[in-house]
Amino acid sequence: MAALRTARVDDAMEIARLAGELGYPLGVAAMEDRLRAILPLPQHHVTVAQDGNGGLLGWIAIERRLTLESGERIEIVGLVVDAAARGTGIGRALVADGEHGHTRRASSRSACVPTWRASVRTRFTKISGMRGSRRSTYIARY
Repeated sequence: MAALRTARVDDAMEIARLAGELGYPLGVAAMEDRLRAILPLPQHHVTVAQDGNGGLLGWIAIERRLTLESGERIEIVGLVVDAAARGTGIGRALVADGEHGHTRRASSRSACVPTWRASVRTRFTKISGMRGSRRSTYIARY
């Protein structure tokens, strides 16, 4: 199984490669800039799943948000698992890490996944067992 850890700027090449699988092609320098900006911020957290050879099998980006309509919550703003590693539990482990590890830092009422393409949202909710709606998929209510 992959080891989960906090992302680092030197993960930029692998994070960019995986983001490309989502349809967001990005150069390494641009990803390094984004990681340098995001990683120090307390409302953001990026966790990666690393294989035994040092490559990344997936990542999850979580943001603590305060909104007028629902108050403070934790939202998954990015989640990707390498195509070759899908179905192995890595996505589930990344989501669980986000749900259990990072919601404790906030007085969150809910954690959610933003609306994705219907096929992705359906597959995600089926695999994870989480409740879904057109707007978002709720991970947990506190």
